[in-house]
Amino acid sequence: MSSLKVEHAVPDYSGLSDEERKVLDDWHGFFSKRYNVVGRVVDLPAPVKQEREASSENPSPVATPASSL
Repeated sequence: MSSLKVEHAVPDYSGLSDEERKVLDDWHGFFSKRYNVVGRVVDLPAPVKQEREASSENPSPVATPASSL
């Protein structure tokens, strides 16, 4: 989404439209051809994790499915 906002940094892609998913796939292909994978993020950074845990104590009325690609 070309965003630096914390709320846009989510591991769940199920809410993306078909167009947004295609753009994501195109970017993945672009970078995969140019760079080798040297590591993977296995957990959220501490500040984001703490923020998510705090927000889960006060859940919003809309539930987000916990699925991944």
